[in-house]
Amino acid sequence: MVEPSELLFVGTHKHFQRADSGYSAFGIYAFRLHWAERRAIALGLTVTPSPGWLTLGHKGKFLYAVNEVREPSPAEMSGVSAFVVDKATGGLEFLNFRQTPPLAAHCALDATSSLIAIASFGGGSVHLFPIEPNGHLGDQSDAHVHSGSSLHPQRQTHPHAHAVVFDPFNRFLFAPDLGADRIFAYRVDLAGKRLIAQPQCNVRLAAGSGPRHLTFSPTGRFAYLINEISALVTAYTYDGQTGTLREIQTIDILPEGFAGFRSGAEIELSPGGRFLFVSSRSRGSSADPAMPGLDCLTWFAVDADTGRLSYAGRLETGGLIPRSFTFDASGSRILVGHQGSGEINIFDLTPEGRLTGGDWSIKTPVPAHLLIKRF
Repeated sequence: MVEPSELLFVGTHKHFQRADSGYSAFGIYAFRLHWAERRAIALGLTVTPSPGWLTLGHKGKFLYAVNEVREPSPAEMSGVSAFVVDKATGGLEFLNFRQTPPLAAHCALDATSSLIAIASFGGGSVHLFPIEPNGHLGDQSDAHVHSGSSLHPQRQTHPHAHAVVFDPFNRFLFAPDLGADRIFAYRVDLAGKRLIAQPQCNVRLAAGSGPRHLTFSPTGRFAYLINEISALVTAYTYDGQTGTLREIQTIDILPEGFAGFRSGAEIELSPGGRFLFVSSRSRGSSADPAMPGLDCLTWFAVDADTGRLSYAGRLETGGLIPRSFTFDASGSRILVGHQGSGEINIFDLTPEGRLTGGDWSIKTPVPAHLLIKRF
């Protein structure tokens, strides 16, 4: 039996670090992956400014990309762009754009693909846009500006919304805010196209945590948060009726006693939810630290009954700054995008949770987010 190919879309940043001069990447790069042949065929580039996060809607018919622009200008603005996906060629046809405050960092579609939420890192805010049946973005229907600050003297003087996540029941949306050390909670009003703040469900993290991304278990009973600044994972039980997250465990993603730079990046459960994977970066996008950290994946076995985590493995990923990773459609491979070295390294994942391989890669400039779809 011939294994079907898959499309890989790669969202990119302009350059590896902000101090770099000139552009290294120019938009969304598309590849067709042929697993049996260990081959990736480049399909082309869709030019759009700093597409740092991507998501698909209507079963892959439309693609949405945040434009993570730091300093808006008449030529480039921060916001979200909509595209039609050509399933045969991987081409993207531009539909329209909606502006947000600077540094739109993350986006998520609700379960009906009728609403898209945007996290603005620079604005410390969450924005909601309706999606029309033809895939176009409607006018903004709601927005909420966060408040709060925390311990870090450079990174936590203001709120910085870093992600938006709809729960598996499509009732609540959660927004981890790196600057405020909080997860902000909202009830989703589908009919009114609104987000209703639920301050009683907000979660406060330990000072200096820097919450970044959140993911839910397939059953919706548990949720897991990666904290960027502290490089800790926090596990929660979740009540889908009330929108309540209750902490059950906090665990380090780096070796015991590690003294180098700490920077948690991505978090994702393996298909089926048996293992939780997180990535750690040796340095950030601003400058090189005095003591670099580890460029690695760490993974944990998930107790299906309690949601608790136990250490299962750690692997250096063979590139610089593993900002994003994802699984193929079968769940038997993991692709790791390295922002610093411009490559996507591919590993095999066994059912027992072991990673092997990593001896072939895809070259692409400054990969910030990876998105795979089998059509």
